Amino acid sequence: MKESKDTGKYQVGNRQPVQGQVIGDHNTVHQQWVTQQKSLGGLLTIWVIVAIIANAIDLFLSLNGSGLSTYDPINLYPALSIISDAITIIGYISILRFKKWGYYLVLAVYGIATIMRIAIIANSPSLASKGMVVVIGGVIGAIIFYALVQNVIRQFG
Repeated sequence: MKESKDTGKYQVGNRQPVQGQVIGDHNTVHQQWVTQQKSLGGLLTIWVIVAIIANAIDLFLSLNGSGLSTYDPINLYPALSIISDAITIIGYISILRFKKWGYYLVLAVYGIATIMRIAIIANSPSLASKGMVVVIGGVIGAIIFYALVQNVIRQFG
């Protein structure tokens, strides 16, 4: 028996011929594997970067004793603000790296911060009007963040 010239041309490690759907003469077969690139999208990326910058500024100011959150009469809020700012920055950076735990961490900080602000308002009724604006703003921010992430949450690992 005479073997053809193409006998060993299309073989894999088990030495069996590999056949594909190639029809006609002088065919060239190209195989491409395309991996889908992850993307947060424009709005979420802007949101995350602005949030990192805002939390970094508040963290820096709180560490210097002149933070944006100095309206607490019992001086508990600046210390908690330092901790929550640091945790929030870590969460947002992990979102930039497509980590799902970062998303849940940021949502948890939103929730804890809202409860903390309500407790501060309850202890100091003179801050009720200013404090409620902060609480409502935080809730709206959490809702916007949640909505922005829903489009890309499947890409998170």
